[in-house]
Amino acid sequence: KFGGVGIEISKEGSLIKVISPIDDTPAHKAGIKPEDYITHVNGESVVGLSVMDTVKKIRGEAGTDVELVIVRKETAQPLTFHPVSKAPSSGHKRHR
Repeated sequence: KFGGVGIEISKEGSLIKVISPIDDTPAHKAGIKPEDYITHVNGESVVGLSVMDTVKKIRGEAGTDVELVIVRKETAQPLTFHPVSKAPSSGHKRHR
């Protein structure tokens, strides 16, 4: 089974912006927040990539670790998160 980390993303300029982590998903539990910007997935830059290409990089086999490097407005240094991919399920709510 393949899955994701539970975030809704969009493109803002050349950056990938987190719209919302979905409640009770790996992204939400890891501390990813709305307005975060994803710059790298598993060591590869996603700056300039499309949303779909970024989603393909984030998705993986359920249970695998995904490394996301995030830039957050209120922090000076990039942050690294390791949400574990899980199979999709229904009934999750967005966290805003």
